[in-house]
Amino acid sequence: MKIDYDGVPWKVRLAYNGTDFYDLFGPTRVSRKGESASVGYHQYLIYEKPRTLEYTVSGAYYGGLDTLPDYQNIAAPFKEYETISGRLDFRDLRKTIGAVDDEYGYQWTATTSANRAGGHVFPRFYGTYDHGYLLPLEHSSLWVRSSAGQSFGDRDNPFGDFFFGAFGNNWIDYQEVHRYHQYYSFPGIDLDEAGGKNFGRLMFEWTLPPTRFRRAGVPSMYTNWAQLSLFTSGLVTDISNHDFRRTLYDIGAQVDFSMVLFSNLDSTFSLGYATAFEKGRRSNEAMLSLKLLR
Repeated sequence: MKIDYDGVPWKVRLAYNGTDFYDLFGPTRVSRKGESASVGYHQYLIYEKPRTLEYTVSGAYYGGLDTLPDYQNIAAPFKEYETISGRLDFRDLRKTIGAVDDEYGYQWTATTSANRAGGHVFPRFYGTYDHGYLLPLEHSSLWVRSSAGQSFGDRDNPFGDFFFGAFGNNWIDYQEVHRYHQYYSFPGIDLDEAGGKNFGRLMFEWTLPPTRFRRAGVPSMYTNWAQLSLFTSGLVTDISNHDFRRTLYDIGAQVDFSMVLFSNLDSTFSLGYATAFEKGRRSNEAMLSLKLLR
């Protein structure tokens, strides 16, 4: 059961054993056992598109947990958990005429939070910075995406850790198509496979010019463009602790097809593949996803 209010500037959510329809279609699940209540306040400090600066302040309570609210594969050592957080988001992303996605500019985020569980408080902060550069090829860009974070408290308690892994897309989805842009994603390994008290992550991404189609499909379902992105990234967790430190690399690709269903409903079909490396160990991941509607 879930009750949601999503307005301006408040967002409120109440749930008891909350479920999600899209959990039926893939590896990523947002449903959680137990009860939860959250409230958030969101407002813009700058709204001069494409330049925007916004802040969000939120708090939440969870009870009856068996896994962490943000990480589906990590068991919760305590049944109750409270958190409060604040976040800043800045965007100045632009594209040229005829582009299918943002091509250049920069964006950054800064987030701080305090998690309380089992009578202990785990402060943490993390930030991201992305910068895109136009290339001589029309509608082609090079992106540098970076993130880093630090958590404080007992290392053996996962409520204070960061976890990473996988593309994160479901087979049928409603969220962001390029989930691998998120700081917690790491294609090539399983969801939540890597984790630590602190981390640093750096990604290089090349988006190739889109290929446009004149005739590909039927009037009730067709595609009018496809775009390929190639990426490679590195991740280091527990940077300050040699005994637990992990260093991983990956290389992968994702191709997105614009899908038009029933003449005017835009969706996106994506295929992805990545290989991850760590001290002679190698793992692979394939991804298939249809995002319904924009």
